[in-house]
Amino acid sequence: MSFNNNMGIWSVTRPIIIFALILNSSLLLAMNIGGSVRIGVLTSKEKLEPSLAKESSNDHNLTFVRALIRGSGINRGKSQFTLDLRSKYNPYGTLDAAAETLAPQTSNIIQQASFEKLSKFKGFYYKLGVFPIKEAGINNAGMELGIRTSRSTRYSVFVGQEPTDNPDRSATKTIGGSLVGVHLTTEPKKKGGRQSRYMSNAIIRAPNQDLKSSEPRTWFYHNAYWQIGRKNRLFTNAELDLSPNSSLQHLWLSWWRTFSRKTHGTLLVNRIDTTRYEMRRNPRDALVASPVITFKYDLRQKISPKMKVMYSATYSRRDSDGLAKSDFSTGFILPRYLGNNTSVGITGGVRNNFRSSDLYIKAGANYYSQNFDMDADLTISQEKYITGENLSARIIDIWGGYYISKQLQGGFGAQSINDGQANIQTLMITIGYRFGKQSITPHRTQAPDREVI
Repeated sequence: MSFNNNMGIWSVTRPIIIFALILNSSLLLAMNIGGSVRIGVLTSKEKLEPSLAKESSNDHNLTFVRALIRGSGINRGKSQFTLDLRSKYNPYGTLDAAAETLAPQTSNIIQQASFEKLSKFKGFYYKLGVFPIKEAGINNAGMELGIRTSRSTRYSVFVGQEPTDNPDRSATKTIGGSLVGVHLTTEPKKKGGRQSRYMSNAIIRAPNQDLKSSEPRTWFYHNAYWQIGRKNRLFTNAELDLSPNSSLQHLWLSWWRTFSRKTHGTLLVNRIDTTRYEMRRNPRDALVASPVITFKYDLRQKISPKMKVMYSATYSRRDSDGLAKSDFSTGFILPRYLGNNTSVGITGGVRNNFRSSDLYIKAGANYYSQNFDMDADLTISQEKYITGENLSARIIDIWGGYYISKQLQGGFGAQSINDGQANIQTLMITIGYRFGKQSITPHRTQAPDREVI
């Protein structure tokens, strides 16, 4: 939910703080307050070949801030409040039509401002304000009322509005309309680590994401995880439209299977809609957004304590134009080959990448220590397009984190893309401060295997 810049953050947070004080002023001293403040900057420089576009550059710059406060321990631990505010400044964020230039834009979002009564065993629970409902995969500005019939089962109904400027939706989404839904969630008690299960199913009715349709959208949401013995793990996530049209909008199915102590495989089936396509679009992708279905299988085999071999096969198909992608690769991983804090790996493959036939090689390494971690990848490819054009592409990705103290931590990321038509350089740096009583990300002293990063 966005708010007017002239109001200021204080005018928005004041009613929430007063509300919390009125509800439990006598127990304020016993409340546990915790939170974090994070600041980051992102800059991207893109230079285009003059023959390909009228403009030879396309730069992006963002400054973003997030402030999170959570108060627990209210009413003897039965209630808590959460306030999550986010702000973003983009110097090229809006179009000045009169001057025919891009003008600065500041966006302020209330990601969450909620008060909730908890129920850990049995009984009713509720939540008021602006908050995410992870069991239904949505954000809601309104209320949720539920009942927990046991430790493992709960039912809930929620009503309200989809928050404006919802960061989890595309800019083409019709937002701000009424929202209503129900969900059932089950999470049986774990059995010694061998049997574990979680499942949430929901039905939601909200504004239609298609601007061409004035009818509300009704859909079914599913999210589940199964740990079956020690050899099988299954994760499923899906959105199925029920009206005004019936269609599968999103599907993620991942099945991890252990064949022996040295061999395991992962089957992935993934379908995305045009909204998710736009959100995940590769900077080099010039195709029109389209629903895509992907099938992928990975096989990993341990040759020795310091070497693993991997094989991968992928097939994808676009709905809008029928273009297909196939990718076959093999490589090896050397966990802790250069020491306990370092892992390296290399992969090579061939692919039919929708409009091109490619040969590529990818090398990567990671490093972890008590106060610093970093991953780096280098991908080089030779691409032959159906137009007869040949390109040589080089992509470098670097990302990691630094831990100055338990309270002061940050992260960084950089990407360099060069394919002869475009040169894109991107850098992001964040720093955050945590305060109060809350869990702290553990420091690592040993690098994990490259495959699990």
